[in-house]
Amino acid sequence: METNPIKILIADDEPDIIEIISYHLTKSGFEVYSAKDGAEAIERAQVIHPDCILLDIMMPKRNGFEVCEYLRRNKQFDKTLIVMLTALNDEDSHIKGLELGGDDFVNKPISPKVLVSRISALFRRIQPSANNEVKSIATGRVVFADWLRGFGNLIIVDHGEGYMSLYGNNQSTLKKTGEIVRGGDVIALVGNTGGNESNGLYFELRKLSKPFDPLAWTSIK
Repeated sequence: METNPIKILIADDEPDIIEIISYHLTKSGFEVYSAKDGAEAIERAQVIHPDCILLDIMMPKRNGFEVCEYLRRNKQFDKTLIVMLTALNDEDSHIKGLELGGDDFVNKPISPKVLVSRISALFRRIQPSANNEVKSIATGRVVFADWLRGFGNLIIVDHGEGYMSLYGNNQSTLKKTGEIVRGGDVIALVGNTGGNESNGLYFELRKLSKPFDPLAWTSIK
């Protein structure tokens, strides 16, 4: 059966970045569109209805934060993934982007291959049944257990040495901020909070605030 390609809109005011990202995304089978500033990004998104939008934060006319906030206020973009592209490496910018509804951050300079892998991973959300147990992958301390826009009921476990694991879209969280958990402990129940129609677990590993391949964990822990 023939399926429609995933549509991605790139919004960046640097033509070279658009060109190289477009090349790699197209090569990977995505249908790619572009916009040179925030205002054009909104206009094109309303026409194209992309499945994913790559938003540069520092853009003319309307910056990435403003575009993200505008799109998240529009119900037609509830299911659209938003990935922020930024040269800003401070924690406050990342938190602001996530709170406004961004799904992920990619720091500049951009590795096209890593970006394609990250986007592909966002479309491979884990989809277990509702109320299945969510277990911590390793010993650590819960540093966040609350609702966060785009992630629903989210729990974050700090494993030390800069490593953290994130578990989102839960029906409920079973641990409180500050609690110590061991590997295998049940910390939440699967759900569909955060605007998802179907049940699913959003899982991510981060080192020093940057996401990395979960398979690498097996060689670390």
